[in-house]
Amino acid sequence: EASMFLYKILIPMNSLSRLALTVSLLLMVGHPVITLPAQAQTAQGYELLNKGWVNDAIAAFQTALKKNPQDLSATLGLARSFQKAGKFDEAWSTYQKALVQDKSNKEALLAVGMLGEYKGIWQSPGIDALTQLLKLDASNRPALAQRALLLGYQGEFDRSLSDYDSLLTDKPSLAILIGAAKINTYAGNSSAAIDLFDRAKAGGAKFDDYTLAAYTTALTKTGRAMDADRLLSDRLATKGTDPAAELELRKARAIALGTLGKIDAGLSVLSQSSQPSVQSAFNQPTAQALSELARLSGRSDLYDQAIAQYRALLQTNPSLALQIEAADVMSEQSSTRSSALDLYRKIAPSLPPDHPVLVKLEILAYRLGQRTATELTQFLTEKITTTPDSSANRSIAQALIPIDPPDAALMPIYQSVARPTQAFLYYRIAQLHLQANKFDAARSALTQYQSTPQGSKDIAPALLLASIEQRSGNLDASAKAFEAIAAEDDRPTIQRSALRGLAGVRVQQAQLPEALTVYDRLLVLDPTDASSKLGRARLAMLTRKLKVVDAEKALNDWLETNPKSTPPSEFFDLLGDLPLDPSRADLYNRLLKLNPSDLKLQRRSLELLAKTDPVAARSQLAEFMTGSNGDINAYYLQGEVARSLFDLDLAATAYTAILAKQPDNVDALTALGGVRFEQERYAEAGTIYARAIALKPNDWNLRRTIADLSLAQDEPFKALEQLKLVQSLQRQQGITDEVTDYRIAQIEIDRLKRRSFQPNWEGYSPLKRK
Repeated sequence: EASMFLYKILIPMNSLSRLALTVSLLLMVGHPVITLPAQAQTAQGYELLNKGWVNDAIAAFQTALKKNPQDLSATLGLARSFQKAGKFDEAWSTYQKALVQDKSNKEALLAVGMLGEYKGIWQSPGIDALTQLLKLDASNRPALAQRALLLGYQGEFDRSLSDYDSLLTDKPSLAILIGAAKINTYAGNSSAAIDLFDRAKAGGAKFDDYTLAAYTTALTKTGRAMDADRLLSDRLATKGTDPAAELELRKARAIALGTLGKIDAGLSVLSQSSQPSVQSAFNQPTAQALSELARLSGRSDLYDQAIAQYRALLQTNPSLALQIEAADVMSEQSSTRSSALDLYRKIAPSLPPDHPVLVKLEILAYRLGQRTATELTQFLTEKITTTPDSSANRSIAQALIPIDPPDAALMPIYQSVARPTQAFLYYRIAQLHLQANKFDAARSALTQYQSTPQGSKDIAPALLLASIEQRSGNLDASAKAFEAIAAEDDRPTIQRSALRGLAGVRVQQAQLPEALTVYDRLLVLDPTDASSKLGRARLAMLTRKLKVVDAEKALNDWLETNPKSTPPSEFFDLLGDLPLDPSRADLYNRLLKLNPSDLKLQRRSLELLAKTDPVAARSQLAEFMTGSNGDINAYYLQGEVARSLFDLDLAATAYTAILAKQPDNVDALTALGGVRFEQERYAEAGTIYARAIALKPNDWNLRRTIADLSLAQDEPFKALEQLKLVQSLQRQQGITDEVTDYRIAQIEIDRLKRRSFQPNWEGYSPLKRK
């Protein structure tokens, strides 16, 4: 009867009131111990949770689970309470327990997906949980939106953007617009990202720190770095930003400043965190900023710092996305490409067969000589789909873009996957056409690139067009273009590219002192730049302002400090212009494997072979010429090697072939004149040199050769006249040349001797040097 009475008065009450009254009644009748059933304890937990008494709810659910560990309702309640209390680790593990009991539980699946945003290592299982939920409930837009976001965080941009495409077609929320904008930013689709950010702003969205960091990054990438810097500076001036968000803002501002050419200012912003010690988990933005500043500046020391950060992060249970990002950055530096390949291979077994990393892995293996061009082409051809903008094709295009210079062996692949969505690949195709001296095709590919939104704002086509003018022989136009770019664009990377191009033109124009001045300008921009130091050493040697032994020291210093790095082009140029040295045989051959198209190294290698095995040298030379397709530069190589083989007829044939194509080629005229000189066909040599002098009257090297020809024909007065002109030209160009001074003095002594006059100054020491 008492029980029935209690039941009748408890039923109309809510659960908490029922609990309170029950406890009171039990105490009144003298019960010494209060014991609620597990079901009642679970109900109590939900009542407490709904009132916001989270800690009490946690205690109630834990008590219920002690009584009945299989109570799924209590497990979910406890997980929800932990989540509400901000105890995400406990919430994560508790939801996992719920899924062990019921792997199809929609609440737990969605919660695991939502929690996946909080830690990198939770992203992948979060994606799996949301995918399972979407199989059960395909219309669940929150689940689809969260999966799209997590996929983007994992670097799986194709899958992420595919999800967002579905979400954006049907009245997307502000959260979906912002999420899609962020992922488009990370994927490099900056213009699309700006459109989405603008839609979100128009809808009344207020950007938090993380969203502002992504928005300003997109602004920077679309040519609005000054706007980005202003917004970020204002936000950083406010108080109360949490350390992780502050670091994201500083990263974005550092990159904006770096894009404006203010690398040091960017580094300063990055180092000025208000938090004296930032947790290691927050170091990824620093690594990202350093690697981007390294790309913008070309500074290897910044790459080294970025890679050091990534190596430290890889020791902290990194997410898959972080491992991929670290490998991507390492693949940009020749000294760490092997480490990048190892990391890609470590990641690969856990990836689906269509993952972009597998394409990166094969391409990097090829670049490191572990795959042949045929093997890589076959692999990529099997991946290419007939749908132009498929994710597979985009992955291949993205993996090919960083290869600079591009690889001619892969031209069919470049052409198969190039699309406006991967616009920079058109630029790479233009580079390949330029390498093959197909100037019209190069211009056409550049036009395709410039017709895209990305290409229309890029300075790179102007640089390449200047190079096309250079390669096609329009040297004055090329020099003017490079000078204009260097003067108008204040970004250090662009200025360096333009000045290096200008230096190359001046060398081609035989204006070596002017080229040397350009390298001095490069060293003002960056006194630590090894490439500029090597380039300057080479030109100083060629203009006799640096001794050969000092130029060799510059070469050896670079080798000692960069033992595992791929040398810059200036290193190859200096090595090719230094005198032939048998002790460098291994170096010639090693570098030829890296750059088989380097004709100077080919020449040195063949010249060395000619000394030890002339027959083999002739055979290799003939094989080389067969594959040269009539390239003029190959004929130069043939001429030089033929001279080292003492085959003057073959050398003459090579230079004559050049002149048949380019009758006014001064270098070929000079070389052929030298051959005729060696053959003692002086009259022919004189006629050839006269043609060359008419084209380049201020070339003092050429005039000194004509002086030698006059001496060979016993015409000392003509020789003296030429040498004095040489001396005048050298002084005009700031060159001091003891050889010219000595030879003038020697001719004057010989002339006096012919008059039977022995000058008392004949023993003057300079005359005894030679």
